[in-house]
Amino acid sequence: VLQSHPDAAKELLKGKRNIGAIREMARDVLVRDFLKSIPHIVDNDDDELQLQVPNVVTSIGHRWGAAFPIPSEECAQMQSQIIASKQFVACGDYFGQLPGRIEGGYLSGVSAADQLCD
Repeated sequence: VLQSHPDAAKELLKGKRNIGAIREMARDVLVRDFLKSIPHIVDNDDDELQLQVPNVVTSIGHRWGAAFPIPSEECAQMQSQIIASKQFVACGDYFGQLPGRIEGGYLSGVSAADQLCD
């Protein structure tokens, strides 16, 4: 799974409305950038070792419809919400200081898990 940064996604989507074209463009850009990054993220100190990158067999572009949440001030100040009396837990990238980012969703999930374990 490849995911772009929200700023990159906003730039790519500027002025575009056709969902099929958006998915194709997202797929092409993310796969291309990922393949270009592989030599930089692989520790290859052995000059005789040639990096063999497999061919991409299948790729699908997708744009999550709620990719740019605008959380309320209250939700931006909390990482997750638990209402024990109703056995309710809410977490995700809508909470905290990183809205719309995978890191925000992760931190929110950790927060919810920590509260449940307490």
